[in-house]
Amino acid sequence: MRKQIPELLVTTAQQLKLCCEDIAQHHAIGFDTEFVGEDTYIPHLCLIQIATTKALYVIDPFECGPLNDFWALLTDTKRIVIVHAGREEVRICRQATGKPLGQMYDLQIAAGLLGYGYPMGYASLVQTVLKTKIDKGETLTDWRRRPLTKEQIAYAYNDVRDLIALWKKIDSNLNRLGRTGWAAE
Repeated sequence: MRKQIPELLVTTAQQLKLCCEDIAQHHAIGFDTEFVGEDTYIPHLCLIQIATTKALYVIDPFECGPLNDFWALLTDTKRIVIVHAGREEVRICRQATGKPLGQMYDLQIAAGLLGYGYPMGYASLVQTVLKTKIDKGETLTDWRRRPLTKEQIAYAYNDVRDLIALWKKIDSNLNRLGRTGWAAE
């Protein structure tokens, strides 16, 4: 059973500041993005999702103002940034900062090192490891369009809701098998 934590939509500079204060208190966070890249050379960032143990955040980069403080937290090498299939998250972070994510931990790669299969989709990984179903119904939505629907926002929260729990379980299994170094590499 999932622990219920607050879900916060970030659309103002003050809300972003509070989100950053929460991120700064955590050693490990979940991170995902929604973007449009099909008709552009460089992916167009449309939404950012963050999970901490205290809250889930959906950050609207169109509304909340400059993201400099946010990106500084994500590129801090003291923080583990948990992603699933994070190639585009790495690209978007580099595009915004010129730096990589801090200590990136890609669950798709780590799960492959445990024999779950590679590449395993996020919903399948959550189902396999945590025995929880998630809805991926908004995968192909146009994230540029505003206002966001309640379905889009729910989807965005669900895309990061289980990242920390997956990381704890997968990393524990890697550690037990002596494969933590493999994932770090």
